[in-house]
Amino acid sequence: MKYFQKMYLYNIFKWVCIPIILILFWIIASTLFNPYTPFTVIAYKSYSFTKYHSGSFLKTQNIKGEFKGEENNLGIIVVKIRGGLSDKPNDQESVQFTLKDNNLRLIYSNTYAVGAIREKEYLIFGFPKIASSKGKKYFFEITSLNGNVENSLDLHPGEDFFVSKYITLRKSLKNPKEFILQSEGRLRMLFANIDALLVSSIYFLPFLFYFTLISFSKTLRSKLGSFTLSLIFLSIIFLDDIYTGIVLGLLGMWIISVMRDKVSYKYSLFASLFFFVLAGVFSYFIITPRVDSSSLWGYLLLVIGFIQITFFEIKRNNVKLKSKHETSD
Repeated sequence: MKYFQKMYLYNIFKWVCIPIILILFWIIASTLFNPYTPFTVIAYKSYSFTKYHSGSFLKTQNIKGEFKGEENNLGIIVVKIRGGLSDKPNDQESVQFTLKDNNLRLIYSNTYAVGAIREKEYLIFGFPKIASSKGKKYFFEITSLNGNVENSLDLHPGEDFFVSKYITLRKSLKNPKEFILQSEGRLRMLFANIDALLVSSIYFLPFLFYFTLISFSKTLRSKLGSFTLSLIFLSIIFLDDIYTGIVLGLLGMWIISVMRDKVSYKYSLFASLFFFVLAGVFSYFIITPRVDSSSLWGYLLLVIGFIQITFFEIKRNNVKLKSKHETSD
């Protein structure tokens, strides 16, 4: 009895406690030491412009957006763009940025040279911090002042998003409740930005190495199965969408490992439970794409697990019937 108790505790520690600790390390390190998720800034992504140009917008044309403040201390608007730079020094695009409140009262307006506020594929508009911005609606407008065929901004379909950013006061982080809320915001920032996720992958390596090590042990005999589960987990974390080809490929790999290496139904059900729990975590943090992909894999592995149970019971009943007939003979 003591032996089985020790083995049970050992497996709990091996398969549950250590992985949770390594995942927590990844999340904490990624939110604290990531240039894309600075500890004094929280960002929320939006996908709806109220006025939007598909392609270049020229002189006097504009784009408009509206959003509701998610936190206090609103101080930055970031818009994803392409173009806006010319090879001619005297032919550079400039834009006028205007921010208004819910009553259309002007809060801030300024003219910017695109080259001065551009960072890779983003235009970054900073303005005096709005202390009580949470829950209030805001409108912004970006108007081209010098746009022409050569230097115009280019907003392609599928790139229509902007980000509102909020400045955190360091002294407010001393409040445990405020610290937890700010940490949740940074976690959303992490999963909303593929660049931030790629940077954070260095902190994910300990978990990946450990998971690979224990999966390739004798506990799960299928190396293909271990590799497949790792790929499924990585696809959930690093892909922003569900790609049918990738899903079918990984599903086929798992089915092959089940049939070829006789992987027990317990592993399918355990993996299914893990992905459903993961979906619950992502749902709490409102990280919708990961909720969908985690739920999909939880459901698929659950179906496979029940199919395995059905065939297992049929095979066991056949063995019992065969044994019964041999005994009666």
